[in-house]
Amino acid sequence: MAEQCSYGAWPSPVSARDAAGAMWLRSATLAHDGAVWWQEIRPCEGGRSHLLRASADGCVADVLDDQAGFEPGVLLPVSGGAMVAASDRDGRLFLLSPGARPRPLTPAPGQAAYDHVSALAIGPGGREVWAAASSRRGDAAGSSLIAVPLDGSLAVRTLLRTTRRISAPRPSPDGSLLAWICWDQPVMPWDGAELRVGRITQAGIEQEEVLLGGPAEAVCHPEWASARSLYAVSDRSHWWNLYEVRLDGAVRPVCPWAEEFGWPLSECARPAYGQLPSGLLAVVHGTGTWRLDLLDPSDGRLLPLDLPYDRWQPAVHVMGGTVTGIAGGQARPAAVVTVRTADGQQRVLRESAAAPPSAYLPDGIPETFTGRDGHEVHAVIYPPRNPGYQVADGELVPYLIFLPDLPGTQPDRIPDLVKAFFTSRGLGVAEVAGRGSAGYGRGYREQAYGRWGTADVEDCAVVIRGLISRWHADPARLALRGTGAGGATALGVLAGTDACAAATVYAPVTDLARPGSAMTRYLRQIAADVTLLRSRSWLERINRPVLMLHGLDDDIVPPGQTMHLRDVLRDRQVPHTCLTFAGERHVFRSADVITRALQAELSFYGQVLRFRPPPLT
Repeated sequence: MAEQCSYGAWPSPVSARDAAGAMWLRSATLAHDGAVWWQEIRPCEGGRSHLLRASADGCVADVLDDQAGFEPGVLLPVSGGAMVAASDRDGRLFLLSPGARPRPLTPAPGQAAYDHVSALAIGPGGREVWAAASSRRGDAAGSSLIAVPLDGSLAVRTLLRTTRRISAPRPSPDGSLLAWICWDQPVMPWDGAELRVGRITQAGIEQEEVLLGGPAEAVCHPEWASARSLYAVSDRSHWWNLYEVRLDGAVRPVCPWAEEFGWPLSECARPAYGQLPSGLLAVVHGTGTWRLDLLDPSDGRLLPLDLPYDRWQPAVHVMGGTVTGIAGGQARPAAVVTVRTADGQQRVLRESAAAPPSAYLPDGIPETFTGRDGHEVHAVIYPPRNPGYQVADGELVPYLIFLPDLPGTQPDRIPDLVKAFFTSRGLGVAEVAGRGSAGYGRGYREQAYGRWGTADVEDCAVVIRGLISRWHADPARLALRGTGAGGATALGVLAGTDACAAATVYAPVTDLARPGSAMTRYLRQIAADVTLLRSRSWLERINRPVLMLHGLDDDIVPPGQTMHLRDVLRDRQVPHTCLTFAGERHVFRSADVITRALQAELSFYGQVLRFRPPPLT
C-alpha cells in the first residue's frame, strides 16, 4: 500500500547518478555488410565519445574512441562495410574500417582552404566522397562542394564555390546531375532554402537551376526518386511535407497532411525518410511526437508499423529493407533500434540507460493551452509518478517548467532519467514547446519572429495558468529550468511576472550585445527588442532566487554571460548560487558534474518550493 508523503519528499530508486550516467546515442547508420554503426557519449567516462559497430549477427564492439584524435559525427557508408566519418572537432574526414586505424582523407586543419566539412555523399563511380565545406576569413564566409578521394591521397578537388551555404549534395543515379540544398546567409535554412540541380562535368558543376524553394519556402532532404525526379521536403503548405519534384519543374505533393515529415535543416542533417526496394518510403512523421511508418508515394497512403518503440528522433537511415535510428517508447528510454520493414521485426542494439521499473518513468502527455488572445501554446506534461507514495487530499503539485535551449526545437517525448529523477520524487515537469518551436507547422514557428523575448515569456505564462487550472499545480510552488535561450526566457519570466518562485538556468543568454555564437546571432534576428538584452535593466527587475550553472569551456554561450547575471544579482542582494565547472562545455558531459548539478537543483527546489527532499543516493 502506498505511503502518505508530501510532494517533493518521495524517496526514489532513480538516483542523480543514474540520471547523469545515461548515454547519448546518435548517428545510427547502416553499413553495406549489414552492420550498424553509431556514436555514444558516455558520461560515466567523463563524457568520452565512442564509435560502436553491431555486426549483422548482433555482436557489438568498439570501433574507436575519442583518444584516436577525433570525435566522429556524421557517418557515410562506403564499400566493404567501411564508413567515412566527419570529425565533430574540426570537420576532417576519415575512413574507418573495423580493426584498422582511422585513415585521413582530407588535409590536417590549417593545410586546407576550408575550416569545416559536413553533409557527405558518395560521388559517381564510388571512388570519391562529395561533401559540403565551409570557411570563414574575417567577416567573409564561403562554401564549396569538394570531392575527396577514398584512396587516402588527400588530392581534394573543388566542384563548386559559392557565398551561399550548401547542404545535402545528392548525385543522380546515372551520375550526370547533382542536386543540393543552398541558402543565403544570414537567413536560416528552415526559413528559406532552395533545391538546385546542376550538370556534373569535368570542370565541376555547371548549368545549375532552382527546382524548388526560395526566400519564403524552406526545402530540405532531397533524395533521387528516379533519373528524372527527386523527393524533397518543403514547407510551402506551411507544413514540412514530402513532394516529388520533376526536372521539368513539375511538383506533386506526395502526402499533403497537416503534420511534419521533416525537421529544421542543419548542414549535416539526415532525412526523416528513406526509400525501400519496394518503392515505399520509410517515414518519420507527426506533430509533437515522431513515429515511424511506411508511405506509398503513388497515392499518399500511410501504412502503420505497430512498434513498441513508437517515439523516434526525426532522423533515420535506410538501406535495403532495413531502417535504423534512435527511438524510445512508453517506459522505454532512447535506444539504437533497427526495423526490418518487410515484417516489422525490430532489434534493439543499445539502450541509453538501464531503465528503472516502468512505474517510475514518467509518460509525457501532449497538451495544448490557449492564450488570452487565442493563440495556442504546446507543451508536454509529466505528472509526478511513484507507486510507493501518495499525498494527502488537497495538496497541490509543485511543477518545474522546462524551457528549450534554442527556439526551433521540440520535445520528443522519449522517456529520460533526468525527468524521472524529479517526477519520481513528487515534482511535476512541464516541457514547453512555445511559439517558435518546430513540429507544429511553419506558421507556429514564425509566430516567434520579431517577438522572441516577449512571446516566449507570454507562452510560459499561458502554460503556468494551464497547469494551475488543469493539472492541479500549486501556484506558490512553480520553478523554471532553462538552458541557453531557455535560460533567458526563464529570467524573463522572473523579471516580468510573479508567476514563479525561482529559476535554474544553465548557460543562460543574458546579453545579446556580447560576442557569441550562431545561437546569439540567430536570437538577434528574431528578438522583439534587442536593447532589452543589452542593458542591466531587465536583469535588475529579478527579485526571486536563481541557481546558475555554466561550463567554463562553453563556446556556444560564453561563461561571461552568467558572470554578468551573477554580478547583477549580487549587487542587488538577490538570493543566488553560481556553480561553474572547468572542462565542461555548453551541455555537461561528465557524470560527476551532471550528478552534482542535479543534486544542487533538488536542494535548491526544496528550499524555494518548501519541501524537504529525501536523502540522495
